[in-house]
Amino acid sequence: MTRWTLRDATPADHDGLVFLWLESFARSKFSQRAAIETMREHKARIWTELHGVVRWLLERERVLVLCDPQNAGIIWAFACSGAGRLHYVMVKDRFVDWREEMLLALLGAMPLDGVAYSFQSADYIEVFGAMPSGWRFDPHLPARLILEAAA
Repeated sequence: MTRWTLRDATPADHDGLVFLWLESFARSKFSQRAAIETMREHKARIWTELHGVVRWLLERERVLVLCDPQNAGIIWAFACSGAGRLHYVMVKDRFVDWREEMLLALLGAMPLDGVAYSFQSADYIEVFGAMPSGWRFDPHLPARLILEAAA
């Protein structure tokens, strides 16, 4: 028996993935919590600011999930990406011992050069020390994709 099942996300997964993405991002050092915000206020602000963008990305980009091999509806990790781009990758905290293996299962096919990433990944950086040097951070990538699609 394998540790997990790798599959493409379905629309039925999107609500849970939005929650996992925004909760994970809000708790990371990359979400820029204001000094005067409580964590509850911060999470509410992140949800308000990013919910629509995250849902848009999940509905249009490729999303791979690693899930419980006994129940495909229980997601343990996921990555949202497109051609030459990575939007987010995360592994649930309880799987920290498998984090590196899970990240490689989700991102193993990503090239080491020429990738734009739109959100910093605390999971990736904790495991590998930094995002790959050939990748570039582009926080405006989702907005450009949305505008191009609307044109």
